[in-house]
Amino acid sequence: MIGVYTQIKINRVVNNMDLDFLMVSGLMGDVPPVDPNLKQWLQQQTITQESPGRIFQDWQSFLDFIGTDGAEVTGKNDYFPMKLLPEINACLSQPIDIDLKRPQQKSYPYIHGLYLLVRLLGLASPIREGKKSKLIINQDLLKTWQKLNVTEQYLILLEVALFWLSIDYGSVATFLSTFNTWMRLPQKKVKITKQNAGKYNLDYLETVTHFALFDLFGLVKLESGKPLPGKGWNITAIEKTPFGEAMMQVLIRCFMSQGSSFVSHRENPLIYGEFQPLLQEYFPDYQHKFTIPDPNESRELTDGIYQFKVSLGRAWRRILLRGDSTLDPLADTILNAFDFDKDHLYQFICKNRLGKEFYINERFLEEPPYTDKFLVKELPLQIGDTMIFLFDFGDNWQFSVMLEGINPPDKDLKIPIIEESKGKAPIQYEEWDDHEY
Repeated sequence: MIGVYTQIKINRVVNNMDLDFLMVSGLMGDVPPVDPNLKQWLQQQTITQESPGRIFQDWQSFLDFIGTDGAEVTGKNDYFPMKLLPEINACLSQPIDIDLKRPQQKSYPYIHGLYLLVRLLGLASPIREGKKSKLIINQDLLKTWQKLNVTEQYLILLEVALFWLSIDYGSVATFLSTFNTWMRLPQKKVKITKQNAGKYNLDYLETVTHFALFDLFGLVKLESGKPLPGKGWNITAIEKTPFGEAMMQVLIRCFMSQGSSFVSHRENPLIYGEFQPLLQEYFPDYQHKFTIPDPNESRELTDGIYQFKVSLGRAWRRILLRGDSTLDPLADTILNAFDFDKDHLYQFICKNRLGKEFYINERFLEEPPYTDKFLVKELPLQIGDTMIFLFDFGDNWQFSVMLEGINPPDKDLKIPIIEESKGKAPIQYEEWDDHEY
């Protein structure tokens, strides 16, 4: 426990933080120093398996549920099916009550937050088994993770939760969303009512997931009540902890000091521990980062004839293409198959092994990788996986491209070819009547 005098100092320091000033000064590399009293207090804190928060207890329960045999996942996002959610919820230290007829994974914020942490750290990935999928733990990477000490594990998990959590947005957007949620919280415990729930964005599941993780890491204390009829988790009170006040100030300053060098797209191997050099003065035991190896180093690329089913609305086309072809011929064949003119830019949108979207762009777009260099066999697709072919950023045509199979090489086969067609393709451009001008 900390003294009242120290708590007053912490509150005063945090209250004096100015978002606009931090944003501008951070990008310029001119970030004010951390208050000495707060720094001294943090240096006296000890991270253990039991505190701060319950993160390690629920983290281990979550990994135990997945187990060595894996756990069933479904849908395009590879989330847990509805039937498993109550069982996982019961395994956690503080199960929540909901009153939803058809709850989804996001309806259980603790479960959803833990799932995203496991995926983003690369410790578990979906594996296709016929028409079904399982979330399987990477045992080799888990052993590497377990070699980290408890301080390193806690701070790396916290970094992922605050800065890399979002599947749909980059790191900066994710952090600013988290930061804005935090800044809305008052210094004292606030009771959540129907009138003020919108102020804290509790209508958004992403915000509720942030609060759930804040709670697991000991940054806040949450209270909840009986769910309203037909509604989800009912948060009734939120209170910042002294540890949360101190850590968030330090982490915000870490983020601002990195400025534009802190980017969401990182090359392999992926390394978590961006702020290790800055946090080490508060936590001397923070010695090591966590590295996820480049999967292409151990992944065997498969040559052969790749079979894709490309759908647009109710129409679909089956396309065959060699694995050593680049993605440009695939794009050309898709457009020809649907009788589209190739007069706009395009990109392929895939999900990497961490579940995050990445983009393979036509050469005229700014960021690599590029479709004229990326090979079909390099796509991170298992049989049954789907990616998006986005054509024309104005009209936003989105073709669903599913990998149906990989056939043996055939040198005599003239490809790419459109093997089968079903359904009438939509019209790319509506005809204009001269009288409409």
